[in-house]
Amino acid sequence: MKNASLPIKYWGTVGLVFLAFVLYSLGASGSISGYILCASLPYILFDRLSSKDEIVNLMFSPLKLASVLLILGGAVLFYNVKDQLTNFTLLGKFFINSSINYVSLIFYGFSMLYVIFYEVLKERSGGKVSTLDFFIGFFLLCSGVFYSALYLTRSTLIVLIVMLLIYIREYRKIILMLGLIGVIYSGAILIDYFLVIIGPSANNTKDLVVPSNRIESMLFLIRSAVNFNYDFSKTMSNSSLINLLFSLFPFTLVFIIDILFAGISIPFQRGINKSIIYLILLLLALIVCYYQMDFFSIFVLFLLIQVISFKKSIRVLKRLPNTA
Repeated sequence: MKNASLPIKYWGTVGLVFLAFVLYSLGASGSISGYILCASLPYILFDRLSSKDEIVNLMFSPLKLASVLLILGGAVLFYNVKDQLTNFTLLGKFFINSSINYVSLIFYGFSMLYVIFYEVLKERSGGKVSTLDFFIGFFLLCSGVFYSALYLTRSTLIVLIVMLLIYIREYRKIILMLGLIGVIYSGAILIDYFLVIIGPSANNTKDLVVPSNRIESMLFLIRSAVNFNYDFSKTMSNSSLINLLFSLFPFTLVFIIDILFAGISIPFQRGINKSIIYLILLLLALIVCYYQMDFFSIFVLFLLIQVISFKKSIRVLKRLPNTA
């Protein structure tokens, strides 16, 4: 059943998508409509649903099938490139025009979606989920961590490790024990890998956290957008979040409202543990959107925002202080 509580926002979102496609038909970059559509589609989808039960029923089963296929596809891909992992020239030819980082980003996106709907499923069923559902998510997350480490994608590696710890938090004592054993027996290897993955940025902590080339690209896009230069193919930054917010300035700044409202909605979840989990997931999704240039990560971020904010608008507004 359609949620008619915010018709203005619904049609405003549809209008923004339509405007982006009109500009594309007039010769503007297709990336503009791509980012806007990825951010808008979750809201348009959730506006047609009336409960979280409908969300799970609609999306979790196909997500499980897609996750299994992704795990198998990742294994096939690894088998084909395992002999080229030390030769980035050959590896680049294998991936042709796409970035090798996209393997890690695909696993991150599906892992985040799985964790989101797994948490909704646990909330709906009182914490009782099937063993099969748990292990699909577990192997998906482990695969994501493995490929992120293999292809040296720092942002998704850190994010997926945190997501894995959230996912298996009920088994934290066993995991802590296994982790300590792993560190004891493989400490030297882990240190060597850590030095490899942080690369030359190890000598410049600031550049490691906030790379200068990323900042320059974001500032260039912001300046161009403020001056209403929509030549997006030449001004696109290395951050998908900044690309979205300034792709059609000032109209696309409206998406900041969704991000802020999701943050306000977090304390109104059922229980402190659920609030903490959603807060961490939101921060992780923002990190990936900041550090990576990717359409799928934008879709995942705003789908998470819709899950967090779903049916919270009336509850939040009632509890806000009356400033009138």
